[in-house]
Amino acid sequence: MRNEKENLDGLFQSLSALNYPLTDFEIILIDDHSSDDSTNAAKKWMDRFSSLTIRSLDENQIGKKAALSLGISL
Repeated sequence: MRNEKENLDGLFQSLSALNYPLTDFEIILIDDHSSDDSTNAAKKWMDRFSSLTIRSLDENQIGKKAALSLGISL
């Protein structure tokens, strides 16, 4: 994710509304150097989604390819 703070509440509300056990899937968010506090906005949902993992790319990593690679490696 990159600068998705304003969309995260809608995302997690939609996931909450699913007719599917929240413990049966994993949510992985990789922050690609957001400047809008997206990571902290996502962290407020961690108590509701125990399967939520949030990681940030290192300074020398950037872009979708790096984010996907990190997510897959988890």
